[in-house]
Amino acid sequence: MRAVVLRGRCDIAVEEVPDPRIEAAGDAIVAITSSALCGSDLHMIEGRIGPDAGLRLGHEPLGVVTEVGSGVSRVRPGQRAGRAHAPLLRYLRHVRPGLLGGLPAGQPGRAGAAYGYSGMGDYPGGHAEYLRVPFADTNLVTLPGEPGDGYEDDFVLLADAFVTGWHAHRAGRRAAGRHGGGLRGGHHRAARRARRDPAGRAEVYCVDAVPDRLALAEQFGAVPVDAANADPVERIRALRGPTAADPLLGGVDCGIDAVGFQAKDGRTGRGRIRAR
Repeated sequence: MRAVVLRGRCDIAVEEVPDPRIEAAGDAIVAITSSALCGSDLHMIEGRIGPDAGLRLGHEPLGVVTEVGSGVSRVRPGQRAGRAHAPLLRYLRHVRPGLLGGLPAGQPGRAGAAYGYSGMGDYPGGHAEYLRVPFADTNLVTLPGEPGDGYEDDFVLLADAFVTGWHAHRAGRRAAGRHGGGLRGGHHRAARRARRDPAGRAEVYCVDAVPDRLALAEQFGAVPVDAANADPVERIRALRGPTAADPLLGGVDCGIDAVGFQAKDGRTGRGRIRAR
């Protein structure tokens, strides 16, 4: 099959690789119909993590189950399915407090695992024609519809983009009426802004240097802050300013960084956001 392979720093290619196969009773094989890109891949592609030559990239796929192991009971061939970006095994001691990333069975000898990621276990990534999914009964989420339908681009976000944005929103511990800010307007942040109303936030600021993403943020109801033309910190302070209820802060109560200053053109530096 074909897959996207990391050859070295800033060097990736589509190569012929062996097809995945059932290796354990709980495995499933999924034919990939969509696979989203992630800003986290920049850490490997640009050499901050690894890079591991030969690594198959991609941890945000969507597809159709083609084969299951003898121990799989909840999913079956022919079902459309998505899955989380990290392979998990249901283990109540970790599930109850929400520590899914620390499940010990995901990577023997270490806590945590991920598909197509350096140092996170032997799980080839989903930028490929097929993918082996371990612990399929836990990791696969069956979905309605057919590949390529009107839900394809929405369902693929369930692997990482939407849920990561939602988790960042929850982790911010924001209560009704508080103000949030963030760096970069990529898909994680777009997903987070789309669900801003349940938190009842008064204002959300989107800091970016890409006009299209700023325009999308504004459509979602966020306040766009163009970092290419002004200091974003001073801009937010000017927009908010001290209030009777908040005379000292003049800023935001919480910030969410989605890749941030690393999401830029490495050749020109355009889009760099100065950290403060």
